[in-house]
Amino acid sequence: MQNQIVLNSRMNESIGVVHLKISQIIRDFLEADCVLGNEIRKILGDGDYLSDQMIVNLIKKRIHMRDCIENGWILDAFPKTKEQAQLLIQCKIIPDHVNPLISIFNQLRCL
Repeated sequence: MQNQIVLNSRMNESIGVVHLKISQIIRDFLEADCVLGNEIRKILGDGDYLSDQMIVNLIKKRIHMRDCIENGWILDAFPKTKEQAQLLIQCKIIPDHVNPLISIFNQLRCL
């Protein structure tokens, strides 16, 4: 996993795309005084997890921000399940390229 993060950071530096991690997106919305931030605060305050649908909604909002529109984006470690991928497609979040980096590193470890 560490190698994946290093590779994503280097890709961001070299081509200028925005590196999106779910945890950071959640933190950013929590820090913002907005409706979604308040919803997240309530859900987490009740001891619940954010639903996949809520996470996809956050991603959708984030990729429509100026930096992602102008520079492109890399979504790190999401989706992890077929259901999450289907939610992305239903919300019309369909990347131009998909690179399953973790598979590459698992193969390299076997060499």
